[in-house]
Amino acid sequence: CKLEFFAEKYQIEKDNIYASADAMLTYEIIDLVCICTHNSSHAELISKCLKICNVLVEKPLCINEKETNEIMSIASQTKNILMVGIQNRFDANIINFCNMIHDNLIGKVYYAQIGGGYRDEIPP
Repeated sequence: CKLEFFAEKYQIEKDNIYASADAMLTYEIIDLVCICTHNSSHAELISKCLKICNVLVEKPLCINEKETNEIMSIASQTKNILMVGIQNRFDANIINFCNMIHDNLIGKVYYAQIGGGYRDEIPP
């Protein structure tokens, strides 16, 4: 079974693996759930989890306006936090920057902060 394979591979106790989100939400006290699943599953998982705990979801939040409105309605009725994250580690600019550091092309880096923006030809 895949669950047992991953539990063994990553040294997770068998009591801490679940066959479904519902099972996990039923048996655990959870502070935060990170949703990194297929985009079409986000709305359903967010709606279940947000009623119980804080949620960090990988972008996009949802796949359409209707789902987004439903999720925002749930979020407004709870004190839990809903956050949307974006991973940039596969972005060509980030990869180039990391390669420049690795190849010592820009000297020793003590701190870096990179912000997003837009191109001039695309309106803000």
